[in-house]
Amino acid sequence: MRDTDRAGVTVLELLVCLVILGAVAALLVWPSIRFDDRLRVEAEAGRLLEAYREARRWALVGNTTAELVVTVDSLTIRAQFDGLPIMVWQEPGPVRSGVSLMPPTHVTAFTPRGVAGGVGNVAHVLTRGVARRQVVVSRLGRVRVVP
Repeated sequence: MRDTDRAGVTVLELLVCLVILGAVAALLVWPSIRFDDRLRVEAEAGRLLEAYREARRWALVGNTTAELVVTVDSLTIRAQFDGLPIMVWQEPGPVRSGVSLMPPTHVTAFTPRGVAGGVGNVAHVLTRGVARRQVVVSRLGRVRVVP
């Protein structure tokens, strides 16, 4: 008597299906990881750009010297009031999103006219995985994001 009317799959067929499903899943997951890296780097570049603009605004509106301190773990603005530096604004740095920053620390002071001092065309490089952006600050305090 032959056993040809049994239904089911063999272990080999099951393994082949699992390998194919794993390969398809890997092909779908890899681009989403790269997309996440790109989104995080873009968001941190935007936050850094906004921090420079905010420091310049504090200098212009307050008619005082405002100093932006950029570190990997914080973005801080200190303004001079009656000769004393007072922290007026602070946000977490790029490290909270897993984004690395080069140079890791930089200080820029904005005069009451909104001109940056202590800057010689600094370029902050933000990277995560294969995603990379530069935030370039000119000597006059102009800020732009470069791909």
